[in-house]
Amino acid sequence: MTEEDANEAISQHWNTGWIAAHGPLTADPVTAVVEGDLAESAAEWVRFAIIPSVSSIQTLDAQQRQRTGFLAVQIFTSPIGTRRSSELVDDVRVILEAQTIVSSGECIWTMAASAAPGIADGAWIMRVVTVPFRWYA
Repeated sequence: MTEEDANEAISQHWNTGWIAAHGPLTADPVTAVVEGDLAESAAEWVRFAIIPSVSSIQTLDAQQRQRTGFLAVQIFTSPIGTRRSSELVDDVRVILEAQTIVSSGECIWTMAASAAPGIADGAWIMRVVTVPFRWYA
């Protein structure tokens, strides 16, 4: 599997899960954007990124390489209280944590998610959820 194929499969998995939980036609819509974008005039929003990390050779003849990285979701909510950001952290975990994402018969595996404490700047509380992943090339 190429990096492009892996990124496409991961992004599709994320988009499908987030739209089902928080898409515009749900009772609890939350805007989602991808890395590098901002949500315009949204009361709360999330930003998704795929961060490649390391490649390692898994066999003596160098035919198989393990690729690893992190999925990162930044969650932006109102600076009043932490309950809402915790709810969205839980939703990210349901979508991304401990998943097997299949693309063209090959697998991408995600591991346990970690959520950083919120950082408040007066306008937002921002939390970051990171999920390690791996696949083979």
